[in-house]
Amino acid sequence: MKYYNPFKNSFAELKPSDLKELYSVSEGWYVEYKSQQISVKKLGKSISSFANQYGGWLIIGVEEDQKTLAAKSFPGIDIAEIECVYQNLRNASKDVVNPEVYYETKEFRGPIKEIGLNRDRAILIIRIPPGPEPAYIHSDGRIYRRVADSSDPKPETDRALLERLWDRAKLAKTNLRKLINRRPVLSEGESNNCYLNLIILSDPYEIKGHWFSGKFTDFVNIMKDNPIPCNNIFTRSLGFVARQTAGNDPYNRVFTWEFDRHCHSFVSLPINVFSKPYIESLDGYTLKYEYVKALDDAMISSSPLLDLNMIFEGLASIFARHRTLVGKAKIYGPFYVKVQLENTWRAVPFLNMPSFLQHIKKYGFPVVQEEDIIVYPGEDLDNFVLLPERNLKKDVYINDAINVSMEIFEALGIPIDFFISTGDHSVIEELIATAEHFRNAQQLRNTKKLIK
Repeated sequence: MKYYNPFKNSFAELKPSDLKELYSVSEGWYVEYKSQQISVKKLGKSISSFANQYGGWLIIGVEEDQKTLAAKSFPGIDIAEIECVYQNLRNASKDVVNPEVYYETKEFRGPIKEIGLNRDRAILIIRIPPGPEPAYIHSDGRIYRRVADSSDPKPETDRALLERLWDRAKLAKTNLRKLINRRPVLSEGESNNCYLNLIILSDPYEIKGHWFSGKFTDFVNIMKDNPIPCNNIFTRSLGFVARQTAGNDPYNRVFTWEFDRHCHSFVSLPINVFSKPYIESLDGYTLKYEYVKALDDAMISSSPLLDLNMIFEGLASIFARHRTLVGKAKIYGPFYVKVQLENTWRAVPFLNMPSFLQHIKKYGFPVVQEEDIIVYPGEDLDNFVLLPERNLKKDVYINDAINVSMEIFEALGIPIDFFISTGDHSVIEELIATAEHFRNAQQLRNTKKLIK
């Protein structure tokens, strides 16, 4: 959803010269000017009033024309005051308004010739989208809203309008619930297969106006690379789909990536499930004999084995691609991740790692007791794995994969302590190496199919 913008450029692409457009933008429903910084409580009134209605822009350091209500001059505020304004904003959003208000800030420092802003002065722009959880209540007990021709918010007492605010909050939660409960549609023959479904959101309530404006070819160029190259790529309503069908029946639910122009990713990753005889299923893995012996010793003869050896590298690749895709829309996080594992009942995890073999010899095999697993259960924003905001760097994807894979492994019975108990990186290094073991085993299986 796109919201009112007084500028021609998007918020992320604003330039100092864009400020001159405010000479023709009047204060009202969507814009509020302040010539100097204001108190925490007044900030709370301003940001809550925008969040309660249509969203808007609070611009500090602008003197308005009393007749037209448009910007008259740009005196700015002293650069030394900027940190104080930021602190007041944080306090207003967190302590003065309930629930907390989301906002974005951008500052422009002088000199800016186009608007006559002097050196050591600054203009601060605060963008507040319409809030997903109204009503936003001020600490004075009032609910404020904007009035078209007024420079200050007014308290709301209209019962019908308040009920519309509450209805909006219910709708936002309903829409989020639809996003996180989304499941791929499976054929009857796939109903017992295991899948890892990944939902990656940067704007769960779709209030920030995130939008991918890239072309089909931009999506193709990102999705065709290793280690999970997609060769079947096409469009969908407000988005794209990429699939890995090479060597697979395209009818099946293969590796599938659905990308929404709102910058949401829905990824479905099939997980290999091995059945007995295990000694044949684990061909190509260096620890197959030791693992099968451990299975025999534990009297496990019928449980499906979940091949988790591609999970870590697969997640690193997925997060790298998602960050690259949304980076084109200048979105760098944070990202909200929800993981769904389908058809895991009574399954036993398999990792081709010496340390994991020692772990199961000591504590026994995890046998999953749930048919489907959600990481984390629940439909609130607190029930997501949160990946922090970061610029695009190589190690970011490794950190992303560590954060999410640890939660997946723990949900499947492998404690996080297992990966950190050694006090060094040896276990993580073993985990990273599992992808090479996976490829070797997969290549051997493919060769055997060709021979047959």
